[in-house]
Amino acid sequence: MTGAARIVKRFFPCLCFLISILLIFSCSEEILWDNPVDPDNPVTSGDPYQLEAEIADGGAKLTWQAVNISSITGYNIYRKDNDSTFNQLQQVNATTLTHTDTTIQNGHRYEYYVVAHTATEEGEASNVARVAVSTDPVIFIERESDTLTPTRNVTLTVIAFGAQKMLLSNNVDFSRAEWEVFTSTKSWELSNGDGWKNVYIRIITVDGDTSSQVSDSIGLDTYASISSFTWSSTGGDTLVPDDRVMFTVQTADDEFGTETGGRAVVTVEGWTGIELVGQANGSYTSSYTITPETPEVSNAHVVVSFTDRAGNEVSNESNRRLTADWLSAGDERNFPLGDSGESISMCWIPAGSFMMGRQDGEQDSDSDESPRHRVTLTEGFWMGKYEVTQAQWEAVMGSNPSSFKGTNRPIEQVTWNEIQEFESELDNEFRLPSESEWEYACRAGTTTRFYWGDDPDYGDMEYYSIYYICDTDDHVETSEVGTKAPNAWGLYDMSGNVWEWCEDDWHDDYYGAPVDGSAWIEDPRKANTVLRGGSYNCNLLFFSLGDYRSASRRLIHYLTYGRIIGFRLVRF
Repeated sequence: MTGAARIVKRFFPCLCFLISILLIFSCSEEILWDNPVDPDNPVTSGDPYQLEAEIADGGAKLTWQAVNISSITGYNIYRKDNDSTFNQLQQVNATTLTHTDTTIQNGHRYEYYVVAHTATEEGEASNVARVAVSTDPVIFIERESDTLTPTRNVTLTVIAFGAQKMLLSNNVDFSRAEWEVFTSTKSWELSNGDGWKNVYIRIITVDGDTSSQVSDSIGLDTYASISSFTWSSTGGDTLVPDDRVMFTVQTADDEFGTETGGRAVVTVEGWTGIELVGQANGSYTSSYTITPETPEVSNAHVVVSFTDRAGNEVSNESNRRLTADWLSAGDERNFPLGDSGESISMCWIPAGSFMMGRQDGEQDSDSDESPRHRVTLTEGFWMGKYEVTQAQWEAVMGSNPSSFKGTNRPIEQVTWNEIQEFESELDNEFRLPSESEWEYACRAGTTTRFYWGDDPDYGDMEYYSIYYICDTDDHVETSEVGTKAPNAWGLYDMSGNVWEWCEDDWHDDYYGAPVDGSAWIEDPRKANTVLRGGSYNCNLLFFSLGDYRSASRRLIHYLTYGRIIGFRLVRF
C-alpha cells in the first residue's frame, strides 16, 4: 500500500463526517428558502405577500406578490370593517395578484390580509401583515400647476363611495346650495377675485347618513404685471463687441406676494431670446456680452415677456431701441425691395452730431437755413447709395411715370403721396429721410459749403454734381445714377441729378426745429414739404448754383410732381 493510500484510509471516516454535516446544512438551507410562508424563513418571515391597498378604480384596490409554492391553488382575501372581525371576502386563483373591493362604503375603515391556499388547506395567517384604508369622502381640484390656476373654471374630483347626493359650496355656508345627484367629476366656477379659493362638499350616502364636510383650496391667479423694464450697457444705445448689456425686469406683487418662480425672457429683434435669472425680490436680471458673432441689429425693439408661476403671460417693450453694429461709415449693404425681385444698395450712416444750417456769412445762402444749430442722432441708419431708380420703382409699383426713361436713371414725376404708397408696398421697411438726416448724411462729417469743400467759384462741381446751366430745360435731362464722385460716406448724387423729397413739413427757419434727427411735422400736416440737393437743371431764371450746397433747401407742395424731382430712401 502506498503512502497516499494509507493517508486516505486513515482520514476517510473524518472526511465522510464533514461531508455529511455540510449536506445537512445545505438541505436545511434549501428547505428553509423553498418555503416562503414558513415563519422561520429569514427573508419573508412567513409573509411573502407584500400586500398593498389604495383607493383606486372605484374601490379599495389590493395588490400582492406571487407566492412560490408548488401546491398553491389560489389566494383567500379577508376583510375587517371598522371594529368587526375578519371575514373572508373573496377567493381568487393562483394567477390573480390584484383585486378591487367595490363593496366598500363611505366613512369606513377597512383592513385586509391575503393568504395562499391549496386544495386541502389554507396558509397560516398569524404572521401575515394587515393593510388598512379609510374611505372618508375626498374632494380635490385638478390644478394647472401645483397650487395655482390662472382660470376660474376648474374641474373637481370627488371620491365618496356609496354616495347618492352632494352639496357643493364655495364657503362653509351651505344655505344657498342645492342637493344634486352625486358625480365624481364636476366643472366648478371659482368665486370672483384673485386669492385663495375654497370648495366645500357634503355627502349623503346610500344608508342616508350625512358625512362630515370636506374641502380643498386653490389659488386663483389671473394676471401678471410688470412694474418696470430697464436695460443699461457699457456702450449706451449703440453696442460693439465686448460691450455688456444688463437687462432688469421688476414684477408687481400679486395676491400671493412676490412674483417668484416665474420666467422672464428678453427678445431683441434679430437675436435669440435671453432668459433672465429670478431674484428673491420678484426681479429678474441677466447680463449679455456682445461678441463678434452677435448678429448686428439697428434700432431694434427690445421686449421682455414674463410668465408667472400660474402661467399668466405679460410683455413690456422698452422705450429705447438697441443698435449693435461694428460698421464703419459708408459700409454698403443690399436690401430686397419686398418681393419685387429688385434690391437697393444702401450705405451705413453712423450715429453722431453735427451743426445743421448755413454758416455765418455763407456764400449764396438763404435766411431759411438759419439759425445754425446742433443736431444729435443717437442711432445710425441706412441711406440709399443712389436715388431710387426707375427699375426699382417699376418693380414695386408696376408702372414708370418718368419723362426721361432709363432703368438706371432716377425716378421722377412722382408726388410725396405716391412715395408713401411705394413705402406701404414695402411694408414701411423704408421711408423718406428727415431733413436733418439728409443734411447729416450729405455733409458726411464736413462743415464746408459742399461736401467736397467750399468751392467758392464752383470749379469742382462738375466732378461731383450732375447739373447743366441753361435758360430753359428743353435740352437737358437726368443722367444715370452714380456717374459722378460720391461723398465721404459713399453716397452719390447728393448734389444734382434730381431734387429729393424729405419727410418734413416746410418751415421758414429753424427756430423750434427738432435736435434729435426726427422729422419736423405739424398736426395737422402742412401742404408744403421740403426738397434737398438740387437737380440736373440749373435754370438761372428760378434756381442758382447755391442750390447745390449741403445746407440749401426748397419748399414744394406735397401734390407737386415734375421732371426734376425724385427721392432716396432710408431704413433702420
